[in-house]
Amino acid sequence: MLGALKMLGVDELQDMIEKDDGAEATCHFCGEVYQANSDKLAGLIDDLKKQHSEALN
Repeated sequence: MLGALKMLGVDELQDMIEKDDGAEATCHFCGEVYQANSDKLAGLIDDLKKQHSEALN
């Protein structure tokens, strides 16, 4: 789930933190609910910014 969230990008992740204080996704195959709190989303944002910075160097 975290990999899929990363594909949304920094702006969308930041919006999820501000509006929802996290994210939740339900697997349509098994029905399991996955949750990512605002700290997890902030970590994804940091990862994306780091990857972007490394790509520029």
